[in-house]
Amino acid sequence: MSRTVDRLAADVDRVLAEVFAAVAAARERVWALAGTHAPDQTVSADDPLVVDLDATLVPAHSEKEQAKPTFKKGFGFHPLWAFIDHGTDGTGEPAAVLLRRGNAGSNTAADRITVATALSRSYHDGYAGAERS
Repeated sequence: MSRTVDRLAADVDRVLAEVFAAVAAARERVWALAGTHAPDQTVSADDPLVVDLDATLVPAHSEKEQAKPTFKKGFGFHPLWAFIDHGTDGTGEPAAVLLRRGNAGSNTAADRITVATALSRSYHDGYAGAERS
C-alpha cells in the first residue's frame, strides 16, 4: 500500500485529473440512469441547480499531519466541500473538497475559488478525460 501511495504522490496533478475524470464519468452515468429523477432534469434559469459550499470542523484526537488548533478551541481539520443540492427533499451530493488545516478561515475567497474550480473540472475536464481513456 505504501508503494501505491508513493506512486500516486509522485504525480498529484495527473492523479487528481484522473479522479476528476472518474467522478465526472460516474456522475454522468448515474444521472443518465436516473432519467427524470436526476438532479439536473428540471434545471433552468428559474430553477437552478444549487451548489452549496460548506466547511465543517473535523476533530483529530492525536497528532496528525496538517492538523491545527481550530477557532472553536479544538484540534483537527477544516475541509471545505461543494455539495450539489437536490432540492428540499435531497441530502446533496458531495462534488468537490479541499482538505484544509484546522485553522483555515471559514470564508476564505481563495479556498472557495479552488473548490469551485475543482467542481468545474469534475464536469468539464472530467468528461473530456473520461472520453479519452
